[in-house]
Amino acid sequence: MIEGIIPSAGSTSVTSPASAQQPLGKDDFLQLLVAQLSGKLVDVPGNSFEHTQGETTALTYSLSKEASSTTIEVYNAAGTLVNTINGGGAAGSNLSNWNGLGSEGNPAGSGLYTFKVQATDSAGNIVTAATFTTGLVSDVLFEQGGAFR
Repeated sequence: MIEGIIPSAGSTSVTSPASAQQPLGKDDFLQLLVAQLSGKLVDVPGNSFEHTQGETTALTYSLSKEASSTTIEVYNAAGTLVNTINGGGAAGSNLSNWNGLGSEGNPAGSGLYTFKVQATDSAGNIVTAATFTTGLVSDVLFEQGGAFR
């Protein structure tokens, strides 16, 4: 058991302090990790996202150094370029909002989309960009197929 964690849904008692227990075991550690992540929004490496028509979507990326020019290309599930937008160029984490419109100003339909980030510095050199997908943690899967929820 882990300090401060109620052992089961039907119990009202809280576990005792860690100092009064055995060392934290692997399963206890994993349960604590899952408890800390469940229900949280997290950014993970990736470039795909679900878009709902009429909504704005936040696109997250990281640049290896400051860029003087940053463009973000949004593609639909068929791989067709939907729109190109200008993004922030600060070194590190950046967030740009896509208004959900195509390049002609028409609303893009609901569905799966991807994005690519291209950035250059003031000398025209390529700046490395990493893209991230934001998601809500509902459960954690482990290599052996077990899940903690």
